[in-house]
Amino acid sequence: AQAQKPANPRKPPANIIRVDPILYLRGDIPVFYERRLGRLISAEVGLGITVKDFWRDYGEQTTQGMGRKINTPYRLMVDYYPGFSVRVGVKRFVDADVNIKNAAALNGVYVGAYLFYRQHKWRELIDTDCSQQYFDEHQNAAGIQFMAGIQQTSNILIGYNFYGGLGMRYIIESKYHSDSVYDCPKPTHNHYWLPSLLFGLQLGFGW
Repeated sequence: AQAQKPANPRKPPANIIRVDPILYLRGDIPVFYERRLGRLISAEVGLGITVKDFWRDYGEQTTQGMGRKINTPYRLMVDYYPGFSVRVGVKRFVDADVNIKNAAALNGVYVGAYLFYRQHKWRELIDTDCSQQYFDEHQNAAGIQFMAGIQQTSNILIGYNFYGGLGMRYIIESKYHSDSVYDCPKPTHNHYWLPSLLFGLQLGFGW
């Protein structure tokens, strides 16, 4: 009897497009493109637009509501303007998919390093006895992130990427501030470092 030829192994994807819904809470809506560079190495770039940062806005409103003193100014309204975000990074896979012959990067456990930049812009209406006026404000953040995760692409090329990690970001912000309802708001410019705790679930497809 003639021996049957083995079935052709599934070819692993060389490209993946993903979205990251958890980042939407930070008002960041990026699309990620990942490209295999070698059997265990890939590169990723993300470009997005930024809108209202729900997490930051919730924190500021909670702080203002809990710690607000008598005769301090109110934030009456905040209008957000589109900004942008950029991420670039490299992944090193440490556990390639053993079920795929000649398995390449884009499947398995990995560690990675990323650089990122994110810009948020908004206009704030501040109410004091001095004035009720709009002020343009912004916050820019840049930093480095170190992550580990696991990602997989199915037979129908639908995939996921679950990740976590730590990072540091340098923040530059320009705001208007008034300590008292009797004072006119004055511009303040701050810059500082903050640590980041990262986690998320990306979804997408490969080819």
